[in-house]
Order: sequence, then C-alpha cells, then structure tokens
Amino acid sequence: MKSRLIRSLLGIAALTTLAGAASAGPVTWTLSGVTFAQGGTASGSFAYDADTDTYSSINISTTTDSQATGTTGYDTVLGFSNHILLSVVKAAEGPDFTGDHSLRLFFTSPLTSLGGTASLATFEGEWVCINSACSSEPLRYFASGSVVSESVSGTPEPATALLLVPACGLIAWRRRKSAKN
Repeated sequence: MKSRLIRSLLGIAALTTLAGAASAGPVTWTLSGVTFAQGGTASGSFAYDADTDTYSSINISTTTDSQATGTTGYDTVLGFSNHILLSVVKAAEGPDFTGDHSLRLFFTSPLTSLGGTASLATFEGEWVCINSACSSEPLRYFASGSVVSESVSGTPEPATALLLVPACGLIAWRRRKSAKN
C-alpha cells in the first residue's frame, strides 16, 4: 500500500516539474557596467527566450565618447547565432544601411531561461555600416560589462499548483483509511 502511495506522489511530482519547465518563457536581461575602451557606456535591457531562441523587448542605447556619438533606439534584431550572438541595428530608410550603427553583444556563456550573469566579450562593441549591405567597421570596443538577470526560481504557475490538489486529497484519503483499519 505504501509503495502505491509513494508511486502516486512521485508521478504527481513529475507532472508538476514537467508542467513548470514547459512554461519557462522569456527572461529580461539588463546591461550592467558596460563601458567602451574610449569611455562611453551602453545601457538598457532585452528579453531572451531560450526555448524559442528569440530576443524581444530590446531597448538599448549608448553614450557619446571620443570615438563615437551615442545612439539610442537599438531595438531591431538582425541576427544571432548559437544562443550567444545578438546584433542590434538602428535601420535607415529603405534597403541602404550605409551609416547605420550596430551594437554587437557576444556573451561569453550562453543565455538561459534560468537567469544569472554572462560577461560580454571585449572583441565586440559598436560598429557602423560602411555600405548598403552593411559591411561594417568598428567604432569602439567594449572594455567591460555583462548582462544580468534575476534567477528564475521555477515557482509553479497556478495550473501547475492545481496538480497538487489531488495529491493532498489522496494523502488525506489514505490517512483516513489507515486510521479506520
């Protein structure tokens, strides 16, 4: 009898875990301490969904320094690779990208849906498109910085928590049955 109860509880626990994992969703990452070698800074945030490998809600800007004029409105994802490379571009009118700025954030470790911290690689930074196809040249490189997100605790959502109700009922029923015997 006890082994059946334990198996039932383990099954319910497994369902609860799977339901919580399936609903991860995007995590908001914030630029932290991001500076350029020439003294400017980058700030802002974006959301990353590791399940779908997509970026959204991008709101990033840079400040002016001796190398480049600051840019606001970095909010268009042009591409990323292997969960670690994000290019953000402020696009010009039409198909000609000449003069557009791009900010390349390359993370030293892949972003996940669990949050945490990932440092920025210093071989990337802010670039400018030198022709209509957006071949680019560096304006300035990162000197330091990271992206930070609060750790996601895996708190079950309401639908997942409802799976615990039958478990509690099962336990109460078993206790009453055992007390009668």
